[in-house]
Amino acid sequence: MTVQGGVLTLMKPANVAAFAGSGPVLVQGGAGLTLLNANQLADGRPLILGDGDAPATLTLNAAEGIASLTLQGGQATGTGVLTVDGTVTCLASSAGSQTQSLVVKGSNFGIREWTIEDGPAVEDLIVQGALSNPAGLSVTLVKKGPGLLTVGDATLPGITVQDGTVRGTDFTQNVV
Repeated sequence: MTVQGGVLTLMKPANVAAFAGSGPVLVQGGAGLTLLNANQLADGRPLILGDGDAPATLTLNAAEGIASLTLQGGQATGTGVLTVDGTVTCLASSAGSQTQSLVVKGSNFGIREWTIEDGPAVEDLIVQGALSNPAGLSVTLVKKGPGLLTVGDATLPGITVQDGTVRGTDFTQNVV
């Protein structure tokens, strides 16, 4: 599914996927995708926000789960929480990318890799709200790439920085 202009609003009942399948959801060229109810995208779908030319926006009004997230000048906003069950990749862009709250999902003692490229923006990826994992699971986030990841509130048990910097409201962590 590709959204390349305007705003597409999905409003199926909660937990009823508006689009079946496992292919990527692309939101590009200044377009927007609004999800009014929970779980509008089929589980296992990757989400790609932005294409470097114009920011793209995902507006969440309820919880949504995706397989992976790629941002290039993309923004995920709204009151809902985005749960990512795989990798997060932030490609270089002039505006940087940002999200509200993210849940890093995975099996217990799992590792989730985030690759943040260093672009012209001062902060390459900003997670404005909470960066957390599901209750009871021990998930480690491994940050790769030279870009700056800024988090508002990280409640993950472990963040390993292999390259670049992770900065939070009360900490800064560089390569270990």
